[in-house]
Amino acid sequence: MRNYIKWVLMILGLSRGGFLGGIIGFTVGYIIEEVLNGNLEISNNEVFKKTDYKYTEYQENLLAIISEVVKADGYINKAEIYFIKKYLLNQFGSIYSNMMLKTLKLTVDIDHDIDEVTRKLRNLLDKSKRINLVVFLYELTLQNGSISNKEKSLLERIAKVIGLTEIEYEKIIHKKRKQNKSTSSRTKTFAYNPYKVLQTTENASDIEVKKAYRKMVLKYHPDKSSAQDEIANEKFNAISEAYHIIKQRRNIK
Repeated sequence: MRNYIKWVLMILGLSRGGFLGGIIGFTVGYIIEEVLNGNLEISNNEVFKKTDYKYTEYQENLLAIISEVVKADGYINKAEIYFIKKYLLNQFGSIYSNMMLKTLKLTVDIDHDIDEVTRKLRNLLDKSKRINLVVFLYELTLQNGSISNKEKSLLERIAKVIGLTEIEYEKIIHKKRKQNKSTSSRTKTFAYNPYKVLQTTENASDIEVKKAYRKMVLKYHPDKSSAQDEIANEKFNAISEAYHIIKQRRNIK
């Protein structure tokens, strides 16, 4: 229900105050949703304000490069957010990792000069830490199940600017692929499978995938589902996320 507050208030606003009432209702609903989702905080001095934290130069540029990589395929899913959170937690502890993740969510739409950011990180990190960063970014792109051409090109560019040779970068990719292959049989049961979410298979045609998506949407749309609001909304979001990932992989229009 949380993600529909703005629409409910907009409809109420339209019915009570016309177009202007609708705008006011939508705005108030959006702010309420942001507070409930933890993106806005209430303080004593300001009713709503975005959290602003002071970070080191390394932390600022780390968030910037993560932002550029995670949005390279045009979509950010829960698996990527969880992976980022785990990485930040290992480096900075629970308090700062939560602050940085919140900052990332609030600023992810800001575009950064990836070459400039990467050069700064190159100056801040020694060779082993730069390699570890590239490994992390590569693994981040795999969290939605596959790596897109845009993500691949971006990673190659980052590796070059950060000071890795083509041979060093290829060694990283080869090593991670080998590791993923050796563990795939053990993790296959738990791996994210967008086709399974839509109750179809990878062998299905594009038309069959679209049909499966429409069927699941009709079944679990919050306005039509008999399930509880929170359950229906969560299921609906999972269906939309799965279909988006499949569309990206197959280039479905």
